[in-house]
Amino acid sequence: MKSIKSKIAAAALAAVTAACSAQAITASAYTYTTRTQRYLQTQSNMNSKVGAWKARYPAGSTFSTANAPVYSGKIVYSGFEPMNPSPENEELLRTQAYARKLASEYFGTTTFMALGGGSGFSPEIGDQVKIWDPDNHRSRWILITRTAGGVQATETDQFTNKVKWNVNYTVGNGTMDCTSENGKHYIVSDCYRPIKQGDVNGDGKVTTYDVQWLEGYVSGSNSTSGKDYNLLMAAIDFNGDWQITKADRDRLFNTLCYADGSLRPTYNGSTMYGNYKYVVLGW
Repeated sequence: MKSIKSKIAAAALAAVTAACSAQAITASAYTYTTRTQRYLQTQSNMNSKVGAWKARYPAGSTFSTANAPVYSGKIVYSGFEPMNPSPENEELLRTQAYARKLASEYFGTTTFMALGGGSGFSPEIGDQVKIWDPDNHRSRWILITRTAGGVQATETDQFTNKVKWNVNYTVGNGTMDCTSENGKHYIVSDCYRPIKQGDVNGDGKVTTYDVQWLEGYVSGSNSTSGKDYNLLMAAIDFNGDWQITKADRDRLFNTLCYADGSLRPTYNGSTMYGNYKYVVLGW
């Protein structure tokens, strides 16, 4: 009997050790971008990058993936809902390949969240936006290069793959009207955005709603069930202990708010101020 109990205890210990080791491997598999959220959401920084891109991909030139394929990378739905099957190794083509290549280069990550479209759409610098033409029933992807003083994008022609720069849009209620095409009307059907540290509820922004989600998790009313746990942890775990605790909630709250709950003047409604970055999948 003692021998059996000893074997059971040894097996249990081995299982716990294996689980802990697996968690450590998972935690170390995630890193963060070199640049911060605020740096990459500054218009002047995107403008500098656009200047370099225009030299490599001049307007009217043909964008080709023949010698340099573009692959999807890690994608999850909003709220950290996993995509099944995962599209990491899917080769992208035409307008989507162009938008993804530039976005991955700009942010320094191939991990993105598919936020969908709808009335709440508000573009940010570097967004990959899928717009649908209701007249011709066709979609294409564009990359947002400017949000200050009007929305501007770069894209490729969906038939010829010719590069276009300085394409102007007016954003409406889940729509984008292309003023460079005489006001042509499009519907926003999806938006891919890199995952921000602090975006706990997975809506593409860092807000006090994320603080509320953390409070709910700590109190037991929210859970990680049905979510990509590893990506969620990479976005939440500020102190590096690979656990969701009150310390993470307090860190986020103090970054966004004063003690009385009023927002700090450094908060811009969407990104974290300070040394907070975007998630990179490390394997």
